[in-house]
Amino acid sequence: FFPASCAGAQNPAFLKNPDIALVDELNAIFPIKKVSYAPELPGGMEFTQALVQRGIMPSGAHSEADYQCFRQHYQAGMRHLTHFCNVMTPLHHLRFGMVGGGLTSREVWVEIICDGVHLCDEMIQLIAQLKGADRIMLITDAMRASAQPDGEYSLGGLPVTVKNGKATLHTGQVAGSTLRYFAGLQRLLRVTGLPLSEAIKGTSLNQVRSLDLGKRGILEPGYSADITILDQTLTPQMTICDGVLKWSRNDLPRPQNNISDKRM
Repeated sequence: FFPASCAGAQNPAFLKNPDIALVDELNAIFPIKKVSYAPELPGGMEFTQALVQRGIMPSGAHSEADYQCFRQHYQAGMRHLTHFCNVMTPLHHLRFGMVGGGLTSREVWVEIICDGVHLCDEMIQLIAQLKGADRIMLITDAMRASAQPDGEYSLGGLPVTVKNGKATLHTGQVAGSTLRYFAGLQRLLRVTGLPLSEAIKGTSLNQVRSLDLGKRGILEPGYSADITILDQTLTPQMTICDGVLKWSRNDLPRPQNNISDKRM
């Protein structure tokens, strides 16, 4: 649900206006928690209202919406901005834009890609200062070349070249990222000076709270036992899913039974 002018690396053949009937069709197959779209498109306000009525989070993305348009949708329930600052109206001293709205609207959650390509370090610092650790969510926006060598790949049917870890279309348009999640956390800590206890919220707890995902995101009894264990350099060492060890960097023996009773 993006305009052609803000397609970014999306395949133009797949672009369309907001369609709540399509959302309902997909929602019947598997519950949808969030929909990213450009709110200025035809039917955008009705779409925002319909999502809120269904308990689905409206998220602004790939948008030319000005500040006034964003605020109207904010009042209607939009509290989320997808890959913040990327392919959305920027902050300007005369035109505040969606970026300005996201920075100054306290209740808005923002996704950030900390790879040095989508956001410069200074912008990451500014976002952290204005939003605080409780409203930042780390994402990768990674495509299939993540953790793979440079070369030729595809995204949504479009050819992508990865060079020095940067993914672009043949037009030069950035096409997602090759960022590994833990590397984004490392960069956030390095450039903001946030304590780990605060920065780590952006990897789990904030996502849970923003989308009302229930008992997840905290190491507490009764919560989902989906856990990534990192070492002191924040490099992944183990992955536990539903209480079961699924991967270990040192190939530790996997227990036959759950580490816990599937819940912590």
